[in-house]
Amino acid sequence: MSGMGFGGAGGLAVVLLHGLALAGLLSAFGSIFFFAFLMPPALTRSGPAEQAAAIRLCSAVSRGSLIFAILLELAWLTAESGVIAGTSSLSETLASLPVVVRDTLFGHLVAAQILALIAAALAFGRGARASIAFWLAGLATVLEAWHLHGAAMQAGVSPFLLTELLHVLAAGAWLGGILPLAFFIRVTSPEAGAVIARRFSDFATPCVLLLAITAFLQGRLLIGSIAALTGTTYGWIALLKLGLFAALLCFAARHRWRLAPALSGAEPLAARRVLARSIVKEAVLGLAIVLAAAMISSLAPPADMAMFMNHAPPAPVSAPQG
Repeated sequence: MSGMGFGGAGGLAVVLLHGLALAGLLSAFGSIFFFAFLMPPALTRSGPAEQAAAIRLCSAVSRGSLIFAILLELAWLTAESGVIAGTSSLSETLASLPVVVRDTLFGHLVAAQILALIAAALAFGRGARASIAFWLAGLATVLEAWHLHGAAMQAGVSPFLLTELLHVLAAGAWLGGILPLAFFIRVTSPEAGAVIARRFSDFATPCVLLLAITAFLQGRLLIGSIAALTGTTYGWIALLKLGLFAALLCFAARHRWRLAPALSGAEPLAARRVLARSIVKEAVLGLAIVLAAAMISSLAPPADMAMFMNHAPPAPVSAPQG
C-alpha cells in the first residue's frame, strides 16, 4: 500500500485531536441549529414538564459541544504548533504557540475558530441569542474548509474550496443534530417525537444529497482512478468513510420509514425508547466518519502525489564506467 502515513504515534495523536475538535465543531453547529430552528414547533406537542426537560437537555448538548470544541481546538493548536516548530518538550511547544498563532495561516485560522466558538458560547440562549450563536458557530465551521485540500491545492476561493465548504456545513447541520434529536425524542411525548423526527428527516435529506454530491466531486479530483482508490492509504480510508456513510444512511432510512412511524402505533412509549437508542448509535457512526475525515485530510491525495511525480526532476545519470 502506498501513500503518506501519519508520522508515527505522535502524528496519529495530532490527527485524532483534529478529528475530535472537528466533531465538537460540527456538533456545536448542528445542535445549535436544532435548538434554534427545528425544535421550537415540535415543543408545542408536549406538556410544560416535557418542554422544560427538552429545552434543558438540548441546551446542555449545545453548550457542551461548544466547550468541547473550544478545548479540543486549543489542544489541536498546541499539538500542531509543536509539530510545526519541531519541539521536543511541552515547555518548548507552549513557547512556540504564540509564534504559530502570529506567523502562520494555520494559527490564524484556528485562533479565529476558537474566538468564534467562545463568542457563540457567550451568546447562546433562547430566541435571538440562539440565532446569533448559530451564525458564530457557522463561521467557525466555514473556516474549517481552509484546513482541507482545496485551500492547499488551489489559490483563492476556488470551486473545489466551495465544495469543501458546502460539505462541512452539510455534515455539521446533519450529524451535529443527531444527538439532540435523540434527547428530544427520549424526554418528550411520542407525538412530539414524531413531529421532530419528520422535521429532522425532511431537513437532513438535502444535507445527505449535498454530502454525496460534494464527496463524489472531491473524490474525482483528489483520487482520480480506481487504482489509486484501492492501492493507497488515502484510498482505503476513503473507502472506509464511504462504508460508514452507507451504514449511516441505513440507520437514517430505518428511522424514517420504520421506527419514527411506530411512535404513532400501538406501543408509542416502547417505540420512543427504541428510536432514541438507535439514534444514539447513529451518532456514534457519525463520530467515526468525522474521525476518518480528519485522517484523510492529513494525507497527501493520490492525484496530488501523481502531479508531484510527473513534475519531479529527472534522476541524475551516472557517468559511464571504464
